[in-house]
Amino acid sequence: QRTAHNAILAPQEGVSRDRRGQPIALVVNAQNQVEQRDLTILQDHGNSWIVTKGLSDGDRLIVEGVQKIGPGMPVVPGALAVFTAVPVPPGALTAVAGGHQQP
Repeated sequence: QRTAHNAILAPQEGVSRDRRGQPIALVVNAQNQVEQRDLTILQDHGNSWIVTKGLSDGDRLIVEGVQKIGPGMPVVPGALAVFTAVPVPPGALTAVAGGHQQP
């Protein structure tokens, strides 16, 4: 049993894989442009991923329409479905050995 510290719960539909199979996410940055982030995923938790690196509190994770956009593209606020990242409080989420761990 492990405890996830400084983790973000990210909806699975907002996480994809790059050509090497590594987990990535597209976020909308402060300049309203698409930014690609490399992620470190601890494991799944229901229909979300426990992300330990790559997302921060307040990040706007794009969860729909990712096929039509790419890094550097401008985004009109409200035009895409986004999930605002919120950290999991320390000690509130325990990663159980029975979960699906990601490399």
